[in-house]
This record gives sequence, structure tokens and C-alpha cells, in this order.
Amino acid sequence: MKIVADENISRTVVVWLRKEGHDVAWITEKHGQYTDEQVLRLARKEQRILLTHDKDFGDWIFRRRAPHAGVILLRFQRYEKGLYLAALGKLFCEHSDRLRNNFVIISENSFRFRKQILPTPAP
Repeated sequence: MKIVADENISRTVVVWLRKEGHDVAWITEKHGQYTDEQVLRLARKEQRILLTHDKDFGDWIFRRRAPHAGVILLRFQRYEKGLYLAALGKLFCEHSDRLRNNFVIISENSFRFRKQILPTPAP
């Protein structure tokens, strides 16, 4: 899977994703000064799923109707490497077909999938 890891994603998670065979572009490595808008635009242009801790992307997608290729928002109460990796592994294994063009919120015990509803063009 093609993923853009936001700058707030740890090196441990990025390394693990790459070892699992995912094509990961990590913002920290090449685009450290990008704004949220630029990160979202890059992910869409390259058709990558955006992996982030930043809730502001929900605003970009649901209020501003920004187009995207998919977003995974990590919302854990505490950072625990094993918990993160297990949840991501389960998500990719069981729901990889549902990630494209969805906004997915991962917490300790659940995955929530939200579809962006774009306005219909006027006739």
C-alpha cells in the first residue's frame, strides 16, 4: 500500500510499515516544512493514504471538502508501540479494501470509517 506518514508519525512506525512491504513516504524525510494542506495535496497527487495523529485533517476533509486518497487518523489514549503496530497490522490485514478514499479513525479498540460526501455539481 502507498502511504504518506505525517511528520508526527514515529520512526518506529515508519520502519515497521516499510518492513511490512508498504511504500511509505515520510514527510519528515523530504518535506519537513509542509503545511497540512501541502501534505494532503501530496498524498492525493501520489494516490497515497495519509497516516497521521493530526485531527486538523478532519477539518480539511469534512468542512473544507478537500479531496483526498484516504486518511488514517491515529487516536490512542497513550503511545504504546506494540498497540499501534498491532492495530495498524489488523487494519491493513482486515480492511485494506476499505482504506482508499475513506477517513479512518483508529483507537485502542475500534476502527471507524467515514466517507467524505462531496457536493453534487449543479446541472
